Amino acid sequence: MEEKTLRYPGHAMIIKALREMKLLSDEYRDLTAKLLFPLWEMKPEEGDRDITIMWVKVEGTGKEEERITLEWELFDRFDEKSKIHSMARTTAFPCAIVARLIAEGEITNEGVIPPEKLGMDEGLYSKIMWELRKRGIKIKEKVIVERELV
Repeated sequence: MEEKTLRYPGHAMIIKALREMKLLSDEYRDLTAKLLFPLWEMKPEEGDRDITIMWVKVEGTGKEEERITLEWELFDRFDEKSKIHSMARTTAFPCAIVARLIAEGEITNEGVIPPEKLGMDEGLYSKIMWELRKRGIKIKEKVIVERELV
């Protein structure tokens, strides 16, 4: 499993310099946050926009030894109409949907529930995906089944 985050050109060099100056250490972290967070705040009124891209690929073997590949692709942009950042839309909406399903008694598990556990319930998975689509979050799903014909 791997995860990659795309940043703007020069980001790594800036973070490396901050680390070398000890500004990311426990001792100076609060000061660094007070100085930098105002600079990093998105300002849509000044033209700031974000996108969120996610690609998940899972490969395995089915019950009859067939090779199965599942892929999910998400590409989301800042919402010009609502002025909601893409990162907020793609993280907060799923949380709100699951919270509502818990409140309505459709999810009854106690404690921490990993998202992949929710995804194993086809009914919940369908409801969550439907609710995301209603909010403009589009996820493409691809299923590839490869089997030998005898």
